[in-house]
Amino acid sequence: MSKDKNIKQFIRDMEGRKDEPISKPTQAGTDPLEQIWNWTGDYTGKFNPDTDAAWQRFKAERVKGHSPLRIVRRPVQRWWSYAAAVLLLIGGAGIWKTYLQKPAMLVVQSTDIQREVLLADGTTVVLNSGSELRYPANIDAASSREVELTGEAYFDVAHDAGRRFVIHTSAADVAVLGTAFNLRAVPQESTVEVEVEKGMVELRATDGTFAARIKPRQRGVYNPGAGISIQKEPALNALSWRTGKLVFVARPVREVIKEIGRYYGASIDLSASDIGDCLFTSNFDKVPLNRALDAISTVYGAKVVKKDAAHFVFKGGKCSR
Repeated sequence: MSKDKNIKQFIRDMEGRKDEPISKPTQAGTDPLEQIWNWTGDYTGKFNPDTDAAWQRFKAERVKGHSPLRIVRRPVQRWWSYAAAVLLLIGGAGIWKTYLQKPAMLVVQSTDIQREVLLADGTTVVLNSGSELRYPANIDAASSREVELTGEAYFDVAHDAGRRFVIHTSAADVAVLGTAFNLRAVPQESTVEVEVEKGMVELRATDGTFAARIKPRQRGVYNPGAGISIQKEPALNALSWRTGKLVFVARPVREVIKEIGRYYGASIDLSASDIGDCLFTSNFDKVPLNRALDAISTVYGAKVVKKDAAHFVFKGGKCSR
């Protein structure tokens, strides 16, 4: 039989069996598709098929005829779809909890004046100039009352036995239930100071290395690396920026000068004088800076030299005249 007759007969056979699945060849060279492909190589008749396209169509039909390829994939794809949906729900819940549930923070800043803030839980905060307070808008309903302070402030905390009030600073935290105290955490200073007016507070380092309880009329000072020191402070001069009063009872002049300088925002130098260890007693109630310095110099026979509006130098003097 000629090759042309073979081709025609094969086509007739294929037309009659077009709906039947094509069986997989058992060995090389016996695939009928490959046979017809080889025959068409020597065909010289008028029929000029596009052999490349025809071969691609035949191969496509063969793949479609093998149903296992379609059966295996779908369950896997469906499983991944379910997994992706679960992950999306979990991720969405995490985002909602992390961001949408987080309470909004309110910020109060004081520049060159003092500012008083009344929080929703009844706590009163008075900010010294150049200070900043951050607190949650829902502090009255939150499970814990936590605020952040940069600078200096006076706190009169509303008592709540079930919720502590915590103030975070850069180096130390203060925790209370209800009390009044002054907290100083100025970025330019290495220490954090708390002076208690009433009640009791807990002062602790942010890294947990040091902790101490400060009682009324005491000042606790945290110095990173050195720990917490506690000293009696009957005059509560840390509150002077708010009350305008400075009270000194048998205090060393070097400590008096430090507190006066802090209150008036001045730099006072004692290096040229010997009165640093002398004990000083006096009250200053909203007096000008020059009057306070003159009072000290008069008691010890020292001289005050004014360098400029914010710099002063004590010279000479002695503890007993």
